[in-house]
Amino acid sequence: MRKQIEQAGSGIYNSAMDGVQQLNWIQKLANKILPLVVFFILTMTVAAVTFSYVENKDLTNSYWWATVTATTVGYGDLYPTHLATKLVGGAFMFICVFLIQPLLTAKFSAHFIVNSDAFTHDEQERLKAESAEQVKLLQEQRDLILRMSERLDTLEASN
Repeated sequence: MRKQIEQAGSGIYNSAMDGVQQLNWIQKLANKILPLVVFFILTMTVAAVTFSYVENKDLTNSYWWATVTATTVGYGDLYPTHLATKLVGGAFMFICVFLIQPLLTAKFSAHFIVNSDAFTHDEQERLKAESAEQVKLLQEQRDLILRMSERLDTLEASN
């Protein structure tokens, strides 16, 4: 029984890890602003075109519905009446609220929150070179002190 539980647990773990690896596209999407905006526009276009086609509305009103849905304003002037557009609208809301909006917010926030005390790459390289020089000088001084100590020991031994 224990072996079966362990096998089931490892199977769940492997499935979860496979799922995490499949979500790597989200991380790649979030790293740059342009792909994220393009993804948002494509998602919005798919939702608007689906709404337009199924609900028999013009594309302008459908984009208005998609905008209101994406921003979670929900004026109520346009709303889905067919199951297909309700499903698309629900999926679109979840994608916007739980994926696109948090990623856009994080990306813009990270752009404005900058550590002004952080060293640039060139400054870091310069500091590494200066540190290496100082270490070299300290080693030379240590060697000099050791030689002087040996001489002093030799002088003291001869007296």
